[in-house]
Amino acid sequence: MLVSLLRGFGVQIKTKASDESVTSSTTLQDDDDLLFPVGANETWVARWCISATFLATGGAKVAIAVPSGGASMVIARLEVDVNGFAGKPSSEGAAVNLVGDGSDAFGFIFIDATIVNGATPGNVKLQWAQSTSSGTATVFKANSSLVARKK
Repeated sequence: MLVSLLRGFGVQIKTKASDESVTSSTTLQDDDDLLFPVGANETWVARWCISATFLATGGAKVAIAVPSGGASMVIARLEVDVNGFAGKPSSEGAAVNLVGDGSDAFGFIFIDATIVNGATPGNVKLQWAQSTSSGTATVFKANSSLVARKK
């Protein structure tokens, strides 16, 4: 009920229904769950909070895809649990490579984005892949989330 009410006020809340994995691929692919619709000429701010497992010496590559004519600014960081949180530097760009420190294979990925859509409505999609191709799966875990708000 609350989620439906919030959508009426320009808020989107999504939760990942199940684990999703990528093995032996650095090619970005659309996430199955963490996307939201935007209308023509709308501006949105969004945050993705991803629980992930990956190769300890690898990580994940992330990007935000927007409808044709739209633009986004993305800042992403990976935090891994090594005797507390060890923050990774934030990065900006269309595709952001987040690499672990080699000592842990579990972390949290936080992605903040501002989306300025053009005249074409459509979906804003989280895209991700392994940062280094490996036979060890990179997994975006169930219950990871997205919260987006129309400005």
